[in-house]
Amino acid sequence: MREYVNPNKLIFTEEMQNKPLGEVSEIYNPVVCVKTEDGLKIIDGHNRVNAAIECNLEVPYVAIEEEKYIELLELGFDDIEIAYAILIENGEHDAATALDQQFPGAMVSRRGTDAWMKI
Repeated sequence: MREYVNPNKLIFTEEMQNKPLGEVSEIYNPVVCVKTEDGLKIIDGHNRVNAAIECNLEVPYVAIEEEKYIELLELGFDDIEIAYAILIENGEHDAATALDQQFPGAMVSRRGTDAWMKI
C-alpha cells in the first residue's frame, strides 16, 4: 500500500545522484524501500527522493519487510527486479512499467514477475 514519508527520514543505499531539477510540484511514482530496524532503506527512487528533498515535498513509497527482501536476494533477484515485484504487489502497475522501460533488454518485467510470485 502506498504511503507518504518525509524524504529526510529515508536511508540511501547508494551514492546520491545529483541531476539538475526543474520545478517539481509532486512526486508521482513511489520509491521502493526495505523496512529495516534502522528505518526505510531506498532500493529504487534515489533521484525522486533528492527531488523531494530539494522541493520540500513528501515522497510516496512502497516497502517490503527486510526478511522477505533478503530471501529474494538469496534466490538471485537483484534490487530492480525486487522493486518491480514490490510495485506490482502494491498495485503500482504504471510505476512497474516505467521501471521496466528504464532498462530495455534487461527483462526486468520477466524476472520481476518471478520475484513477485515469491512474495
